[in-house]
Amino acid sequence: MGWLDVEKLASEQYGLFTSAQVDAHGVSRATLHRKARQGFVQQVRRGVYVLVSARWDIHRDLRAAWLSLEPQVSAGERLWDSPQFLVASAAAAEVYGVGDFYVQQYEFYTRERKQVSFEDIRLSHRQDMPAEATVVEGLPLVPPTRLIYDFLREGRDLEKVSLILQELIQKGYEIHWSDVVAAVRKYSSRIYGSPASWVMGELLKTRVETQASAHPALDSYLESGEKLKLESVE
Repeated sequence: MGWLDVEKLASEQYGLFTSAQVDAHGVSRATLHRKARQGFVQQVRRGVYVLVSARWDIHRDLRAAWLSLEPQVSAGERLWDSPQFLVASAAAAEVYGVGDFYVQQYEFYTRERKQVSFEDIRLSHRQDMPAEATVVEGLPLVPPTRLIYDFLREGRDLEKVSLILQELIQKGYEIHWSDVVAAVRKYSSRIYGSPASWVMGELLKTRVETQASAHPALDSYLESGEKLKLESVE
């Protein structure tokens, strides 16, 4: 094993690699530092580097944060079975390509309690963490329905959540409406101080672009197996 093996691994991780992975490949830190001085690699964050020759990736900083959580484990290995960490909240929405958020802190669900010293990373140990991830752009995300559930729990602006619903459905992602209804019932009064029927109505408001175009989320909801009337969701 040697530097070429590090480069091969990096090519499978969008150009990124960790100093722990360098160690695992039998490459000295002196070699890594020399490569940095020579301009072949660049440090992205503490313990994470990128090949300067790698194609630019809009999610590079998020990937680097994710790699830093298990620096010795390759990106491919992390996606097997049930990933230890899932990208959540606004960071997940950004990877899905929905919503319009300014991500100041990367939130990850974690299956086991873990503490990190990075100010830009927040770990949420959740017992109800989804068993499976939705992998997008090589990153494990909370499933689309769980994203909506979490936005309601966080008290996000309902108009923004409604538009995110529309965008997810337009992109072909499945929404499990029974879980959305459960979230509305749980958080409508506690978080929004309003009846569940009103909150659901706000989520499913029609955004008219032409006289014939309804909100895709409303169509999906009405076609779902739930068959619930808005006024009965209390």
